[in-house]
Amino acid sequence: MPSSATHPHRHFLAARLPAWAATLHAAHWQALGACLTPPQGEPGAEADWFANAAPALREALLSSQSGLDAARHRLAEALTGLEQICAFAEPRLGGRLREEHQFTAPLRSTELVWLHHLFTHDVYVTTHERRSLLEAALHNFAADVSFSADSALALEGHATRRAVTVIGKTTLGDSETQVDIPLDSEQFEITALPLSPADFADTCRRLDLGGQYQAHLDSHFAAPAVRPAAIALYQHSLRASADLAHVRHQINGAALDAVQRLIDGQPGITCQQLELFGVRLHEALLIDAGAAGLLLYLPSHETMLRQFDSLEAVRTHLQQALLAPASRQAFSAYVDKAQWGALLDRAQQNLDSGNSGMDQAWSLAADADLHLRVLGIDTSLFDFLFDDHVAWLKAEARLLVVPTAEADEQARKRRLALWQSLGLNALMAAGFFVPAVGGLMLLVTAYQLLDEVYAGYQAWSVGDRREALQHLETTGLNLALIAGLGAAGAVAGKLASTPLMERLMPVELADGTQRLWLPDLTGYRSQVELPQALTANARGQFVDQGRHFIRLDGQLYEQRLDPVLQRWRLVHPDDAHAYAPLLEHNGDGAWRVEHEQPQAWDAHKLVQRLGPALADVSEAEALMALDITGLNSPALREIHLNNLPTPPLLADTLERLKIARDVAADLPGQTAQAWIDAIAERYGAVTIDTDTARLLDRYPDVPAPLARRLVNALPAEERVLWRSTDTLPPSLRQALDRLRCELPLARGLEGLHLPILAGESSERLLFASLTRLPDWPQDLHLALRAASPHGALLRECGVPLAPRRLRLIKSAAGYEADLGERPAPGRVSHDLLEALLWTLPQELGTTLAQGGADALRVRLRTLIGTARGTFRQRLLAPEHPGWRSRLRLLGGLDPTPQRPDDFSHHSLASRLRRLYPLASLEDAQRTLRDWQAALRVPEIEVARLEARLRDLQAQLTRWAGTSARRQRAMQRIVDAQRGSSIVRLMDGTAQHVMDLSGIGLDNASLESLVLPDDFRHITELDLTHSAALSRLPEHWLQRFPALERLKLRGCGFTRLPRLTRPEALVWLEMDRNPITWDPAQQADFDRYLNLRVVDFSDCPLTRAPDLSRHVQIRTLYMDNCLLSTLPTGLQHLLDPLLLDFSRNPLQTLPPAFAVPDRIARTLRLESETLSAVAAEQIDAFHSATGIDLLVPDSDYEELLAEANDAQLGIWSRLPLAWRRDLRELLESDRYLDGLPHTRTETWRRLERQDQDRYYRRRVLAQPAINLLDRPIEQS
Repeated sequence: MPSSATHPHRHFLAARLPAWAATLHAAHWQALGACLTPPQGEPGAEADWFANAAPALREALLSSQSGLDAARHRLAEALTGLEQICAFAEPRLGGRLREEHQFTAPLRSTELVWLHHLFTHDVYVTTHERRSLLEAALHNFAADVSFSADSALALEGHATRRAVTVIGKTTLGDSETQVDIPLDSEQFEITALPLSPADFADTCRRLDLGGQYQAHLDSHFAAPAVRPAAIALYQHSLRASADLAHVRHQINGAALDAVQRLIDGQPGITCQQLELFGVRLHEALLIDAGAAGLLLYLPSHETMLRQFDSLEAVRTHLQQALLAPASRQAFSAYVDKAQWGALLDRAQQNLDSGNSGMDQAWSLAADADLHLRVLGIDTSLFDFLFDDHVAWLKAEARLLVVPTAEADEQARKRRLALWQSLGLNALMAAGFFVPAVGGLMLLVTAYQLLDEVYAGYQAWSVGDRREALQHLETTGLNLALIAGLGAAGAVAGKLASTPLMERLMPVELADGTQRLWLPDLTGYRSQVELPQALTANARGQFVDQGRHFIRLDGQLYEQRLDPVLQRWRLVHPDDAHAYAPLLEHNGDGAWRVEHEQPQAWDAHKLVQRLGPALADVSEAEALMALDITGLNSPALREIHLNNLPTPPLLADTLERLKIARDVAADLPGQTAQAWIDAIAERYGAVTIDTDTARLLDRYPDVPAPLARRLVNALPAEERVLWRSTDTLPPSLRQALDRLRCELPLARGLEGLHLPILAGESSERLLFASLTRLPDWPQDLHLALRAASPHGALLRECGVPLAPRRLRLIKSAAGYEADLGERPAPGRVSHDLLEALLWTLPQELGTTLAQGGADALRVRLRTLIGTARGTFRQRLLAPEHPGWRSRLRLLGGLDPTPQRPDDFSHHSLASRLRRLYPLASLEDAQRTLRDWQAALRVPEIEVARLEARLRDLQAQLTRWAGTSARRQRAMQRIVDAQRGSSIVRLMDGTAQHVMDLSGIGLDNASLESLVLPDDFRHITELDLTHSAALSRLPEHWLQRFPALERLKLRGCGFTRLPRLTRPEALVWLEMDRNPITWDPAQQADFDRYLNLRVVDFSDCPLTRAPDLSRHVQIRTLYMDNCLLSTLPTGLQHLLDPLLLDFSRNPLQTLPPAFAVPDRIARTLRLESETLSAVAAEQIDAFHSATGIDLLVPDSDYEELLAEANDAQLGIWSRLPLAWRRDLRELLESDRYLDGLPHTRTETWRRLERQDQDRYYRRRVLAQPAINLLDRPIEQS
């Protein structure tokens, strides 16, 4: 096997390998491995006789071998629990010795040193037997057993033998004269254990391991499923042997048909057992096939089935088979162990003409005689074979683990001589007992061994099964060497990883045990034909006759709900005991199997796997929808990894693209307007239920299909609460906010991709983006007017008074260029870009779009994609005027995760990244290296982390119960633990967040949730919109020692939370909480010494806090807090950006109000409830400093961001009220659509009015919003 630095399952293999397997020797493993390879060889390396055979014969052989494999596996399953002798005996013996004698010494390395003192030649001569306690207990003791006083039980190495010579007496010849005779003897120094040999023997007799093991065999082979499974194995084995013989031309078609009739139980075929040299052969058969002749069946030979014309031909063949050493040795599989030596001796005496050794070829003697007898079988053949095997197995067992009733000293000595003659000891034979009795059980044992470690191995290729066993062999031999159980001189190979091992993953079976499973779903595909009209439910499941199915990558799979974990699993269609892979799902149609890695999926698959409705989306439409909605592959991966629902806007966009495609296919040759009408009709054809209607009444700007999607996503309990309280659920409010923020830009981009979907948003987006093209001329103004050149102004871009002015006209027929008076109607198109190019001068049109409208479309989409946030804010509806500054100042950057690298196939690295989905391959590899450097075993560390995740999931399942809200929180908590929930700040840094916002958790939910110590990486906790939450439990907060950002908007807090480390907090959002201010509140607030961002908006504080100890604050919101005075300590702030105290009923500024200019410029005191005194103080401050306390400079950022000192001087000299009114212009479409040209033109006018008093008088006489409407002219 190829080597690798780290075997991913080294410790797993050692832990799962049965104890008896660690005692096997290389020969045992070789026998097990050989039986896994079919006679023709592994696929791709078949023997020539197979490759050259007729296809039909090859297919027949492969089919019968597949049936034989399945039969072996069924028998292996039926015999689950059948133990090898040592595995059966060792724990029972150890348990009895502990119970009766408190004896705990190891049974394999503690010895019974049995000293025998024989009086001979007038002197005692000492000999000994030395056996491990386990071996001695297997042999058992006769009733009359006795031990010398100096016999003892001792630990290995604590009984030292010394050879001595004793002097006895003997007579000299025939005389009576006695002379000395030296005799070999022994002396022992023994450190004896407290348990005496006699008591040990008595315990062994009463324990009767032999009797118990006989009962063990009886109970397992008498189980109802065993006999049918064994009979099926015999039948499949015979059929596979017949097909093999047919392929190799060792039997003809008639013989093959006769075998099938025998298997089918038809009359006319007789079978007999064979006896050679008086020794009966088990499993070997002579089949009388009538006209087809005689068939010799030797299932443990290379040639398993052969056809003969006569019994004499059979005799001749058997004689030749016994002459060759390898073939001769194969007969041991049919013979009782006690008779094997006798058979070999008799065979040599009767067949060998010379005196060759047992390992040499013999020459056939002239008078050779097999002493062949055939023994009739009177019962059903396959029942006979089963009964014979069980009787044979029990008889062999009695040789190794002796029942007390049969314990006899002389028999014991004969057994010891037998094992010695076979080159074994009793433990070696007992450790490999079951597979050594009969060749057919060998592969069954191999399968049972594989089954202890691997799940689903029966579906693997032959090579993979053999390789899997090789890993067990290396593990077992290494364990044997470590334990001192290996054979002398044995060498175990290095356990090296292979591609197969890298692909395997540990899984937990229904009984709680673990196996290694190959993540291949081919065998799990269901062949059930679902009704064509059956559609998926909201979860993406197809429910048919009470059974649940899902589709993954076009394949159908059945699933079931795990009642313990409350998680869905895939169901194997043919094997009820197969591992059932766990499924992840988002409750909205997206399913994935636990081993699947969205990190490795491309954008197309990421979209298709969001649910059945999107499974057939083409790659082109998927990519188009992602561009329209602003999602990318990393964002989709995060959706899958965090089990988030499909973004409503993405689903809606894909639906609209599908409708457009269907309309084009259904209405070929129709006008564009007909298509537009059909799209609108089909898109709007949705059923509006009561809840959706209520939502549309409140938010009429949301399209009905999108409103329905949002409502359908609501859990039932939240719907009920909404109906009873008329309070919009927090999750729905959050979804609406996101949707209404993104929708205008998405609709605009739809029109840029498909003109047939263009609308007002597309027009707004086009006019907002044209002037941002670097080659758009500054002296050009473009207008879109309704119906005629003088119709209502719909859109415009460029400087309003630019010298070159072009118009587009929009009518019901489409768009056309205003080319002045013309004798015939102009061209009309529903593609605004096409009409635009008709309007532009040819030279400019070529510059902007050398490839026509489509080329310009691509340029604009690229431009918008690089500044999506800017254009999103640009297209926000007028009812959201405050969003721009709020998003900017609170860090509203798009949370776009970095693209993960190609997924690793290294098992440990991939398992780490399944645990931590956003970790890169380099992160995983570095962690593995760090563990190794710290002398920690990566495999064990990964398994520990996986166990912690399983424990957390189980704990959360119990905590959530049937509560829909808690169930929604479960995945978010898991995502936080795995580090896959992040938010990106404006500086690009990522923060790990526990995001429980919008769920509506209450105090009881947090109190009852005891989190493990796995959240030290969390820096942000978000519980926004949890109206029933008024406190954070101390045990909960202790789990977040690195907390820096706390978001509690819209909760029920009346007191500030008391954090474990308040000095670490830099961000605190408490807006819309019923907090009032008092000295105790101030004391709690003062514990947060390093706050940078604070939000108390819409909290009824009443009293203003003291900010003297909070000098680090940069952004502060205390708008609408019922404050009558400003907070004290403002002058101590070091570097503020915005201090918002708007919408407060300020009565007066502090006496002698004096703050540095840098702080004053950040204040926002604008309010309709200012007292007259406060207003006068604000005006006086402006007169003295030129600083407006009502409106901060940040509100004019678009104009002032790049202003020079001279321009800032002009700005300070503008009349205050007119300057405030200028905000309306700076936020208008006409200004923003014309950037950067409109900014340049605005400064040109402001500079002119600062220099020309007549122009100044004219400008200030008009509303500020009209600044760009009049030409600059000399007065």
